[in-house]
Amino acid sequence: MKFSQLTLFPLGMIKGFRSRFNKAHFRAQYPTFLLLEITERCNCRCRMCRIWENKERKELDINDFERLFRDPLWRNLRILSLTGGEPFLRHDLIDIILLAARHLPRLERISFPSNGILTKHIMDTVKAILSSLPAHIDFKIGISIDGVEDVHDQMRGVPGAYEKATETVRQLKSLNAPNFSVGILSLITKETIPNLRNAHEIFKSLTSEITYTIATQSPFFGNLETDIKPFTSEEKNALIHFINKTLIPEFPEKSYLYDKYKEHILKDKRTYPCLAGYLSAYVDVRGNLLPCHYVGDDFIITNIFDSSDTLEKAWFSKNAKAVRMRMEEHPYCDNCSNNCDSRNLIYEDFWDFFFYLLSHPAIPLAAFKKILKSKRK
Repeated sequence: MKFSQLTLFPLGMIKGFRSRFNKAHFRAQYPTFLLLEITERCNCRCRMCRIWENKERKELDINDFERLFRDPLWRNLRILSLTGGEPFLRHDLIDIILLAARHLPRLERISFPSNGILTKHIMDTVKAILSSLPAHIDFKIGISIDGVEDVHDQMRGVPGAYEKATETVRQLKSLNAPNFSVGILSLITKETIPNLRNAHEIFKSLTSEITYTIATQSPFFGNLETDIKPFTSEEKNALIHFINKTLIPEFPEKSYLYDKYKEHILKDKRTYPCLAGYLSAYVDVRGNLLPCHYVGDDFIITNIFDSSDTLEKAWFSKNAKAVRMRMEEHPYCDNCSNNCDSRNLIYEDFWDFFFYLLSHPAIPLAAFKKILKSKRK
């Protein structure tokens, strides 16, 4: 259910109190956000992600997804984020999305990233999805573009990847559907920092929806042994300057996230709340249910093929509570720069966002002005 601006603050305070209380006691709630890995196949050879090297190709089939979406655990799910690998390599991607729309009663948004290489296939698939997706469900695709052309191609390990990705953004922007949008997802690494401003100007010529994420290491990406290294003090200063002078002024609606990035850079740790294992969940390509994708298999709660339990029962079990308790000491949680459930975080754990607004009163006004300006166009 969507609420008016007048109810946002009191409802947010209530939700925030409930979220904080339950987390303090390691008690789960029904998830409102699900990150779902649908494939490990990928047609890129990224240096900062080694998913493409995985030899095991086991994937859930369409019957498995139907079983998954029918589970009562998802009764309050509002946001479904698909991930991979490259989601468009699933020949049944349309069927997966329409199954979710059919079986998840409170679903409001479906989103996923893509490397944008398969332009024609992506266009055909998106058109088919939009022709059948209910109008009340927002559908968003983020095309991953990491810096200027030569940097992006080197990071993705595919010559011409930049040209194909930018062309995909252009073509997707031409689609006229009120519930569809396309943005650019850009990863910040040591390689991209020298050309952040130049790349950003190019991105703005393609779309107004741009989201940056700081690269991190985790078992999910298989990049623990790769050359992702900490930023130098000069790189940190350059990144903070970019955030202060470019991102926050141009994207006031995302300033909470970007301000937290600054704190993360300065303190070398995450400083904002996380709902993983409480109101956010992750299901991997083999059907394992985990709190999130950054933690490893040691934190599996159950599997959809475990006939003894529904996911709902397992999520609220003593075993799941023990998993959440162990996550408090997990080293990747401090290092996490993940923003995939930031929208869910603001909605469900409102307090941190509310106190940010109190200390930055100009931000809501700037965001409101930007919204009005966009509506006039």
